[in-house]
Parts: sequence; structure tokens; C-alpha cells
Amino acid sequence: MSNDTTDQLQEQTDHIADMLVAAYEDRLYIDESGSMEVLDDDEELPDDCETVGLVEYLDDCYDVTATVNMSNRDVPTGYRIMVACGGPNVYIDTNDCEVQGFWGTDRAVSYIPAEVCSAIDDEFTELYWGCC
Repeated sequence: MSNDTTDQLQEQTDHIADMLVAAYEDRLYIDESGSMEVLDDDEELPDDCETVGLVEYLDDCYDVTATVNMSNRDVPTGYRIMVACGGPNVYIDTNDCEVQGFWGTDRAVSYIPAEVCSAIDDEFTELYWGCC
């Protein structure tokens, strides 16, 4: 793959990681035209807009795979969430705290803060397992 493709893949994984952090920090919202926007630290939420949380941001995911520990199968230890597929394939991996992108032989990784991954784990465990 070309360097342009590698750069595009890295930009995409970086963008997804930034959006996850913004959703975690209640700085992600949908504007009047339906586009997701990120508030700067000193900005206030525009009128008639609501923030987008982690679950809402990940609502359109393609697949969710849970990781369970053999000693406690009742509660997953993390998730791998497919958020893009076909070219490139992009996953959020809460075990590794990464957004992972794959396109042909290229790979890109963007790191996600551990507290964001823990929040995703908690939300998905409650959503899919109905506990915790």
C-alpha cells in the first residue's frame, strides 16, 4: 500500500480515538445538519443540541466480540468492536485500549485512555449482559 493509504488509515484511527474521548468527556454532539461535532474545552453546547455518549456513538457498529476470563465467565473483561469494514477494517479494542485499523497489509493504531475503555466496558456490559 502507498504512504497515502497508510496516512489515511492512521488519520481514520486517530479520528475515531478522538471522537471516543470527546464522547466520554461529554464534548461530542450532533449539530442541526446531523453531523457529529466536538466542542472545544471553552465552548458551550449550542441550543437544541444534546451530547452524544459512548453507547450512542458506537450504536452503528457492525460487530461486538466480548472477551471473557475462564475463571469468571459471568462478566466480560473487554470488547472488540468493529466500527468500519470492507476497506479499511477498524476495531476498537478495549483490552488493548486501541483503535486498530487494517487495510491490505497496512496497520494503524491509535491509543485510547484507559478510563475511556473502562467506561465502554461498563456500558457494553450493562447493555449486553444486563449487569454491573
